Amino acid sequence: MTRTEYAATLGAMFARAATGTKLGLTNMRAALALFGDPQKRVRHVVVAGTNGKGSTSTLIADALRHADHKVGHYTSPHLLRFTERIRVDGAEIESGRVVTLYAAIASAERRLPQPLSFFEVATLMGLLVFAEERVDIAVLEVGMGGRLDAVNVVDRMLSVITPIGIDHERHLGSTLSAIASEKAGIIQRDVPVVSAPQDPVVWDVLEAQARMLDAPLFRAPPFPSTSPPGTYQRTNVATAAASLQMLRRAGLGVGVDHLTRACREFRWPGRYQWLGDILLDGAHNGHGVDALLTALDNDEQARGRPMHLVATVLADKDPAMILGPLAKRTASIQLVPVGSARSRSLADLEGLGHPVVGGIAQALVEASRRAGRDAGFVLVTGSLLLVADALAVMTGALRDPPIDW
Repeated sequence: MTRTEYAATLGAMFARAATGTKLGLTNMRAALALFGDPQKRVRHVVVAGTNGKGSTSTLIADALRHADHKVGHYTSPHLLRFTERIRVDGAEIESGRVVTLYAAIASAERRLPQPLSFFEVATLMGLLVFAEERVDIAVLEVGMGGRLDAVNVVDRMLSVITPIGIDHERHLGSTLSAIASEKAGIIQRDVPVVSAPQDPVVWDVLEAQARMLDAPLFRAPPFPSTSPPGTYQRTNVATAAASLQMLRRAGLGVGVDHLTRACREFRWPGRYQWLGDILLDGAHNGHGVDALLTALDNDEQARGRPMHLVATVLADKDPAMILGPLAKRTASIQLVPVGSARSRSLADLEGLGHPVVGGIAQALVEASRRAGRDAGFVLVTGSLLLVADALAVMTGALRDPPIDW
């Protein structure tokens, strides 16, 4: 497999993202049937929610791995490489495997009633890898929503729901109860559900859905352990701890010591990640920004220091919910466009009332200069797209061509 073949495969896959988001399970079920229903050969945990899905699923997967289980882990989106989305025992799949799997999927796709979306292809690829690798259990992160998300085709031994807030209104609804209803769609009959603490409106929806399906519903209690960086991670740790307790009841050997090790070794790039005096966090909605600011209030590395903000607001996000709370806390602000059809134009960003620069490299240089002058720090946030740009510039890490998600 050459780098050129891999790039061509990614180009074909990423072109599917241009058709937009397609929710529904019929085509995904048909695609899985063409490959002999690989999902039926693996036990699954499905994680949905608005914020914290990636961190919570990582903690669960890593704790299970430390307990000597062979673990598959499927997440989205990726930051730098598509292969980040599909991991076996913590290791990304090889790029050559992506090429081989995509060729097989594209060939079989001719027998489907309609083409697969990008996310359906990625999910199918992950389920095929986990079956081929004969993992003991796979932890799957829902992409968006839950009820009609491609991940929701699998049977699972546990459903996990992280904090739910307002996001993706165009697809999931404009109210908290409507969004909660979509997320609650991962609840399956007689399958236990663990939920993070929720707004009472959300909890009412989850309780009603669980009751209707005779699914035992458990609220994650506080977990007295050292959390990964970021105060908001305490909720994710508590949710992971409750989830692992349910899996232990179901017969999986895993304990508190395994989660403690997962916390100690926790790495989830772009989520409250300090690189020197620059903090990267993918907060992109009001709920995420509130959690980020709470974490900063409790972080000795940030407390009392001026904050210099480098941010973006995608066209489908509410600027007031993202920039409003942040602007009150910053010494300077620079807005930056990203390479996506969802990015606001330079003119639209300028209309938000803050200085705009054309690229992340320039913004980081200027923000770092200002932070050096007043002993402050730099915060990059507003979208994982911008965080990925910053991470690539700062580390020089190998990066796939960007996908327009």
